[in-house]
Amino acid sequence: MALATNLAMGPRVVAQVQTEVPPVIPGAKPVTVERVKVHGPALEGNLEGNAVDRDVIVFLPPSYGSEKTRRYPVVYALHGYSIGAEQWSKEIHVPQVIEGAFAQGANEMIVVLPDSKTVHNGSMYSSSVTTGDFERFIASDLVAHTDGHYRTIPHRASRGLVGHSMGGYGASRIGMKHPDVFGSLYVMSPCCLSPRGTGPASSDLEKGPGGSEDAGGLREAAVLRTRPARQCRGMVSEPEQPAPLSGPAHERRRASAGSAREMDGQLAAGLRGSVRRQSPPVSRDRDRRG
Repeated sequence: MALATNLAMGPRVVAQVQTEVPPVIPGAKPVTVERVKVHGPALEGNLEGNAVDRDVIVFLPPSYGSEKTRRYPVVYALHGYSIGAEQWSKEIHVPQVIEGAFAQGANEMIVVLPDSKTVHNGSMYSSSVTTGDFERFIASDLVAHTDGHYRTIPHRASRGLVGHSMGGYGASRIGMKHPDVFGSLYVMSPCCLSPRGTGPASSDLEKGPGGSEDAGGLREAAVLRTRPARQCRGMVSEPEQPAPLSGPAHERRRASAGSAREMDGQLAAGLRGSVRRQSPPVSRDRDRRG
């Protein structure tokens, strides 16, 4: 029984990260915490059956209740994989951190923590028919609800997007795709990002992780995969079609096959040459920063 209890409680205990409790700031005023449901039309019909009405925690600044005509900027904060907004708020000690920041002179703002946890623990904040379109939920549904129910400054310059881990990836992705919605991004330890991508040949792309020798070959292969089809014609042999074993048609087929084999040989030689090319070493510090 004890073993079964430990196994059942284990994942929850491990997931709850113990972080440093912020010091008490003299004169800090309490914020108002509201837990609301936000309907997400962008999430309707998702294949996993994830909830369309999402839990959202809203932190209103101390002056919100007394200054009835004042409008506030908004920061939207995205949690990471396997946890929800409620657990994350405890891990990073909200609202204590917000209250302390305001007491030390930070401009008052509304802070919004949406819960994007799914039946499989994470949405990646992507536009997915499987999990639901969480990108559009954050950038459209959630922002529209917040602007419609609170005294916000409904302008991109007064909206910030923050994220940690998977939420950092989401903040990067959503923020860069929707610059008309969010004017500021703050990303903490984002997952799933790479410093390089596929594209035209570039000396920078010759450098693999740690200066690996095969980076050039991988780069060449990536370039080939991304070229338009019209640029790749003739670089690989066409499937052979049945043809007579003699006569003009046979001779044409033999010439075509020979040309294709020659192109294949040139392509293979080029890739081998790329693999042999040496790249300048990349420092360990640079690797760590990546």
